[in-house]
Amino acid sequence: MKTTSERKSAMLVGDSFFIPVGFAESLQKHGYTVVSIGSEGSEILAGARLHPQLIIVDYAMRHNDPLLATTLLHNALPSSHIALMNGRFQRCNQNAANSAGAEKILERTQNASEYEALLHSLEEKGNA
Repeated sequence: MKTTSERKSAMLVGDSFFIPVGFAESLQKHGYTVVSIGSEGSEILAGARLHPQLIIVDYAMRHNDPLLATTLLHNALPSSHIALMNGRFQRCNQNAANSAGAEKILERTQNASEYEALLHSLEEKGNA
């Protein structure tokens, strides 16, 4: 049984979030518990409770501003790694994402090896 300090979690923030199968498999392989949170304002409370290592904000959310949500999460949870995931039609500007506190922009259609690289970098960051 893992202790609280050994548990890893990934928090997905969005209205109707989905993640590609390859990414879900990578998260499971690396021992992450995945929690999906809506964008109606509960993301900060959920983050404070979970202390996720990884937060993925859906850039295509309809009911909230994804850059504002990223800024609020970054300020509330500075030790969490935050990534924005582009939608099929909506694209995030890299400079705007970085200014909001996102460290990476993910594509829903990217290769599973890119997801693996992200998770490896998180593990290295956690061991530093």
